[in-house]
Amino acid sequence: MAHPLVATRTSAASTISGYASHVRLYLAPYLGTVALAELSVSHLQAMFARISRDHERQGRPLTAATS
Repeated sequence: MAHPLVATRTSAASTISGYASHVRLYLAPYLGTVALAELSVSHLQAMFARISRDHERQGRPLTAATS
């Protein structure tokens, strides 16, 4: 059995990598021009709608990780 700290470090690195990927693939392209102080629910709804349309067009189903 792996030492708990090793598992935690691996999990943390994986989590950070996943977050970085989502920022690069979704947040920056869809919301990168919106100032944080101006970010609204409608911006997020539009982002999710565009992600859904883009995935459909590309024949890639949405998963819990991308929706």
